[in-house]
Amino acid sequence: MLRMNSQNHALFQISPRESVQDGIQRLAEALADFSPTIPVRDPANLPKAVHETRLALKRARAVVRLLRPTLGSPVTLRLNRNLRTASQRLAEARDAEAGLQVLDQLSRKRSTADATTLQTTRSKFAKFIEDKELSVSQLTQGITRARTTLRSTAKTLKKASWKKRGWAVLSAGIKASHQRTRRRFKSARKSTDPAVLHAWRTASKSLLYQLAILRPISKQRLEQWMKHLDDLQKSLGVINDIATLNLHLGKHPDQFGGQAAIQPTLDILRREQDRRRKDVLKQGRRLLAEGTPEFLDQLAHEWKAWRKKKSGSRTKAP
Repeated sequence: MLRMNSQNHALFQISPRESVQDGIQRLAEALADFSPTIPVRDPANLPKAVHETRLALKRARAVVRLLRPTLGSPVTLRLNRNLRTASQRLAEARDAEAGLQVLDQLSRKRSTADATTLQTTRSKFAKFIEDKELSVSQLTQGITRARTTLRSTAKTLKKASWKKRGWAVLSAGIKASHQRTRRRFKSARKSTDPAVLHAWRTASKSLLYQLAILRPISKQRLEQWMKHLDDLQKSLGVINDIATLNLHLGKHPDQFGGQAAIQPTLDILRREQDRRRKDVLKQGRRLLAEGTPEFLDQLAHEWKAWRKKKSGSRTKAP
């Protein structure tokens, strides 16, 4: 059984002596076989179990997106929809925990007056989410359903008809993801809508997990690129956490003493969101300056060299 964390890319990379199809099917089965720490007697472990499960679902969605040009839209859209639904069942618990973390982190960096404002809001928000908190039973059921969805996804990928083979599978999928990430970056430059930034983040994270499959082909260059991409999606994740908290607070002002009482916190969150948006756009400009054709050409060259070197004189699977 595998444990899930954001940095264990080595567990989900292709082997030099297996075909691309066999490798991706093996990765999908590994995701279906992971073992979250589901609490039986200690509910304190539940946030970690939810996090591990959602991470497995996101990696699986990245694999499905990678295979869209190979398997076709009808199959992959259905699989992606099922995985997204499974993840959304657990999102509320994760968003609540992230909101508390945002208020804690901002409090440590603010003036005494602002810190007091944020801590007052935190106390009320903790009470608010406690009243709405999903039960251990509900979340455990959500985790169980997610694992069922992951197993179903792996089975479908194994039975599906693959229209491409070898490097063509990876090239087509990564091309689509790289273009998608760059398009969403361009949209984010023109819009302050948090939903646009979140869409950029989902594309960036998907591309990160897809590149992790290729990690061995050029560890020094690709790992550095992946590190920058991981930093980017994490920065976008913090912005999304702030935006989600802002939305929750703004929707329920009466739970926090009324609009006048909550407005100072909303103002702090919006200023922080704007500041971070400027920083993350700089990150995006540096990372995504290279066009998709150039990016793919370099990957293709490294892939061919790696496969040739690792296969030696043996016949190599495509």
